[in-house]
Amino acid sequence: MQNEKLVVFVLGTDLVHSGHILAIQNARKLGKVVVGVLPNAVDENIDSFSEKKNLFKSISGVSEVVCFDRGENFGYLSMHRPEIVVIGIENSNQVKVSIQKVIEPLVRSWDGKVIDIEKLNNDFTISSFINSNEKLPTIDGRRSQLKKLLKIKRPLRFMEAHNGLTGLIIENAKIKVHDETIEYDGIWLSSLTNSAIKGKPDIEAVDHTSRSQALHDILEVTTKPIIYDGDSGGRPEHFSYTVKTLERLGVSAIIIEDKVGLKRNSHWGTDVFQTQASVEEFCEKIEIGCLSRTTTDFLIIARIESLILGNGVEDALNRAEKYIQTGADAIMIHSKKYEPDEVFQFSKKYLQLSRCVPLIVAPSSKNETTTDQWASNGIGVVIYANQLLRSAYPVMKEVAESILLNGRAKEIDDRLLPIGELLRLIPGT
Repeated sequence: MQNEKLVVFVLGTDLVHSGHILAIQNARKLGKVVVGVLPNAVDENIDSFSEKKNLFKSISGVSEVVCFDRGENFGYLSMHRPEIVVIGIENSNQVKVSIQKVIEPLVRSWDGKVIDIEKLNNDFTISSFINSNEKLPTIDGRRSQLKKLLKIKRPLRFMEAHNGLTGLIIENAKIKVHDETIEYDGIWLSSLTNSAIKGKPDIEAVDHTSRSQALHDILEVTTKPIIYDGDSGGRPEHFSYTVKTLERLGVSAIIIEDKVGLKRNSHWGTDVFQTQASVEEFCEKIEIGCLSRTTTDFLIIARIESLILGNGVEDALNRAEKYIQTGADAIMIHSKKYEPDEVFQFSKKYLQLSRCVPLIVAPSSKNETTTDQWASNGIGVVIYANQLLRSAYPVMKEVAESILLNGRAKEIDDRLLPIGELLRLIPGT
């Protein structure tokens, strides 16, 4: 397009997360997008400009990638005089202050406009982003997000989604605390909630093919990395195909638990009969999963059920060590107790192992323990595994009963999302 505005997007990171993707897509609506990469970015494994250039050039909407040298006072800006400059540096980054001191007066000298990444994203709704003709993140780019995030940030926050609407809720959920924006880092696709929305028990009665529709719905309207709840993984031969399918779709990881036989939800603990797999047979499944993937960007995560089944911390530690040796990229530890002490006891000893990988929890029954408390005890990922579905059910039940009681919907209307807001939330409605 001739005469379109020049938008320069200043980035100070090698990790492209969903906020960057959304901002670049929004910036593209304003004009031609050039990404300016700052030197000495975060990821030590990406230390050449050519690699950084390839990384950012792969994002839909980016026309050019240039290297900024702060010592030269951003000569590219002075030469090309862009109408808009987007500062794509996190609020917590001290570099941002010094960068703004240089860029803002420079750009204003030719009546240009400087926009912060958060303001840009707030000015464009996720609906307009998804409803545009621009592409969502590439499959390879999306799949690799979790692995990159684990290198630079702890803890990560994941929330359960069971359909496209709940995926949108997670994608948009943001709050500000002391000038810091907090959001979810990714999405958990739970077998429990996938089964519940179909009215079926959580016993692997809903197979992976049936669950794929919910997965596709979420992938189509979100940008964040997805961790898939793989239950026991099924037979080793079947697990191989599950890994290949999820990896091909752009899912970031699968978690499988070391149980055999009829799968029962872990919250039942020893109240129902459950059998833990032997170390050898579960290691075989981990190995098959690792061999089945085509890239190590897709993570195989081992969930240990020793605490659930009353086999103790030492058994869990022994299993963790063997699973890591076999190739597990992360360990999930689970306990049905309401206090976190047992998990903290495990994590303290776990961190003393000769080799550790990220540690994951899903604290459904431990709702008093904060994300910061989990992090201070060595937890790398906190998964809120079923809260969205559990919050929806009581309200839906109340609405259904109120309409029966009153013969109309007026009495319950203040508990409902206004129709106008629903129309604005869903693209193209």
